[in-house]
Amino acid sequence: MKNQIHLAALTLVLALTGTAVEQITKIPFPETAARPGGIPEALIALEEGFWSAEKNKQGGYFQHHLAHESITIDSSGTKDKSEMLQAIKTSSCRVKSYSLRGFTAKVLTMNTFLLTYRADQQVTCSGRIPPEHVYASSIYVKQAGRFQRVFHQETSGLK
Repeated sequence: MKNQIHLAALTLVLALTGTAVEQITKIPFPETAARPGGIPEALIALEEGFWSAEKNKQGGYFQHHLAHESITIDSSGTKDKSEMLQAIKTSSCRVKSYSLRGFTAKVLTMNTFLLTYRADQQVTCSGRIPPEHVYASSIYVKQAGRFQRVFHQETSGLK
């Protein structure tokens, strides 16, 4: 009897999972992406805001747009939100310039999106020069009616 209940529960979970996946694939993302002011444009604007805030040492932007549980991985290591806020506040880095290009956005769930792109930067941190070219990915989740970044990662790239 227990095995039949477990089998029935497993069957129900698999059926619901299939329905959820089917619903996610029906999200009209390509149409949204084609419209000015759609979700991808909003996420790109948020991401560009992070780069500007880092250059100008504006921790308030990070405070407002990073999710409480956020994780950032870059050439200096892994940081949670509080560590990232402290890093912005105490950073010895000087950003001379940066440019972002090649953005792509993917739907992960109804309220979760993956943004990928390339960043070219001229930065000096206490005499150390971080990678000039990085490939970056960020995950945004819509929480309380607004998008917040829950994950950001950078990988060194070649010219």
